[in-house]
Amino acid sequence: MGLKTIGVEEVDVERDGNIAAEVRAIETHTGRTATARAHRFTFFAKSVDRPSFRFLPDRYFIGYAVVLQLTLEKRWSAPRTLAYVYEAIFRHSAHLDEKSKGWKGLLNNYVHVGRRFQCQAGGRTYRLTGTYFRQQNTYTAVCAHASLCMLLNNLPTMRELVTAEDINQKLGITHRGKRRVAGGLTTEQIRRVLKAYGQSDITHDFFKYPDADYAQFVYGVVESGYPCLLVTTTAPGRESHVVTVLGHTMNTDKWLPEARVLYEGQDFSCHSSVNWATHLIIHDDNFGNYLCAETNSVRRITLPSYEMRFRPRVAIGVLPCRVQARHPDVEEIVVHRMPWETLLAMLVSHPDVASMKWLPRLFRELTKGNRLVTRTFLATREAYRSHLREAKDFQRRGYTKKEVALLTAGFPVYFWVTEVSLPDLYAVNRTKLADVVVPCDRRLRRRNPFENILLLRLPGLYYNPANVPFLSFVPLGDVQSHIPLFGTDRGW
Repeated sequence: MGLKTIGVEEVDVERDGNIAAEVRAIETHTGRTATARAHRFTFFAKSVDRPSFRFLPDRYFIGYAVVLQLTLEKRWSAPRTLAYVYEAIFRHSAHLDEKSKGWKGLLNNYVHVGRRFQCQAGGRTYRLTGTYFRQQNTYTAVCAHASLCMLLNNLPTMRELVTAEDINQKLGITHRGKRRVAGGLTTEQIRRVLKAYGQSDITHDFFKYPDADYAQFVYGVVESGYPCLLVTTTAPGRESHVVTVLGHTMNTDKWLPEARVLYEGQDFSCHSSVNWATHLIIHDDNFGNYLCAETNSVRRITLPSYEMRFRPRVAIGVLPCRVQARHPDVEEIVVHRMPWETLLAMLVSHPDVASMKWLPRLFRELTKGNRLVTRTFLATREAYRSHLREAKDFQRRGYTKKEVALLTAGFPVYFWVTEVSLPDLYAVNRTKLADVVVPCDRRLRRRNPFENILLLRLPGLYYNPANVPFLSFVPLGDVQSHIPLFGTDRGW
């Protein structure tokens, strides 16, 4: 990130109410007296040629970390020492482009979660868009506390930073008697905390339902722009561990997605874009922030009863609404149950398709045995409308406001979108050819997938049951080519 200057300041522990509350909680939990010191380390992407770094503009501000050091003393006992990152806020992984005076993200790194922060350092306020990080203290805040803080504090809807003691208060943990932090937090305790902060969770237990792919589940949450907790087992006899997933990487040269289709002879028409995601970008309170965990790092082919060590146990994601249809169900219906080849065969005989290029090509790709690529995420009506208004196809043609209104007629506030592309368009151009929109607030019908559709947008054609007869595809506008994927213009 181009670090050139570090500023160091001592933090007044007693004047900082949140730090003081955590220190008192540790004293109560351990029965020891704590001597505490805290320092704020502030990081800049420019060398300082003045006595103080407070004169640097916001664009050079990388972030800060507050390190809390404790000495815990008790009569007749040896003192204990403890040091950990109490709180940190950093920009997304990027480098500063001096020509444009802006930050450019790392190639093929997609951190979809983050918010705007105001950070105090050097007697002034710096502003940045990034993410929050903290570590556990092992006494009153374990990895689940740290991960919950990293999940909640990175939601754009949150205003004040949530602390570990805030979480303990929500759970009635007083650090006395039986109301103490012991080992970790249960899945139900984590869900209670999320509910207390007004968040809707989407949870999957991989021990109870081991057939689900953990990477696909987590990927669908972060592609929607929301964080997800991933709980994994550790060595036998030890507590599980929790990390916070904020994004993913993408490898456009990955061999497996298309090779598997050819060599395994899979008999479905589509495969998920998660196959190109090589890593999940995580915050792990033990090791640091913006780490890359391989998507197959904890994947196991055995059942939990045969091998407990280091495998996914539970994933707990946050979404802006309570969903009845989950994204793995959407993928199942759109990927495996939609008769894409039959549908496209019908459409290429449409009189308005004769002069089109990409719709017939879609059909030809399927008949040659190639597969479509699908990418599923939760979207809002306004964000999706904005995406359609701004999108331009390969010939720089776009939708008019009237056409966007026709495409999105009858839409609810939230819904699932499955983007459909070809492997080369998805991996190289980051573009798509079609959108399938289905509701998220009701269970989807499996027998006839078309009954679920709110919109099926194709090059030059569309079907929206709100304004056209059932399965009647209507010509619309000049967009007859591929357009950018949703969110590819999202920058930090």
